[in-house]
Amino acid sequence: MNWVTEVAAAICAIIATGGFTTYFVLTKTIQKLEKMNQDKDRTEQLEVRLNELEKRLTDVQDVVLSIDDRLDHPANRSEPEIRN
Repeated sequence: MNWVTEVAAAICAIIATGGFTTYFVLTKTIQKLEKMNQDKDRTEQLEVRLNELEKRLTDVQDVVLSIDDRLDHPANRSEPEIRN
């Protein structure tokens, strides 16, 4: 009956090792998934900020182009006066 006890103990050890391994692997996987979700949220926040900045930059470019057009318009240019 001694060998039966040894076999039972070995089977229990294998099952316990498998259980612990599965637990740790699942725990690590869950942690990675949570981190990916946090990264995804951060990425979405950055995309929103970049879109807002792009809109502001476009507005600034429009203003600069408008000012440039006003300055370059021929009616705004005056010929230098020649004084005698």
